[in-house]
Amino acid sequence: MNIMNRYGKTRDLYLELINEFPLRPIRSNDELNEAIRVLTALHDRTDKEDAEIDYEEVLGEVIDRYQDATWDTPKVSNLEVFRYLLDMRSLTLTQLAQKVDIPEPIIVEVLGGSRKFTPAEIDRVCEYLRIKPTLFAAEN
Repeated sequence: MNIMNRYGKTRDLYLELINEFPLRPIRSNDELNEAIRVLTALHDRTDKEDAEIDYEEVLGEVIDRYQDATWDTPKVSNLEVFRYLLDMRSLTLTQLAQKVDIPEPIIVEVLGGSRKFTPAEIDRVCEYLRIKPTLFAAEN
């Protein structure tokens, strides 16, 4: 499949991104830090083209593979990750409730573990926080 068929353009933005930071296995913490820098810069953009979205996804997988192989990551619950995301964004529950149009008491119940978000609520929260819905998948 040529670039015109895949992305509808003759410019090959995907290959430009690969030339800037090649998609290959990460072999050191220095390479990891550079990969995270590239991924963060791309992730923070709101007007991404399809090629950039594809590149971002693959680079994220490359980073995950290196971290899984080299880091002894403590197990944390999905709710702990959700709380952490809110904290890192300095986002109050009131602010989140307003932004995603979910009553604050529901968010409190979800964080307390007594309730789960509905699929529609998950979609709104994930869209606003720019995260994948898998964060709210059932834990084993």
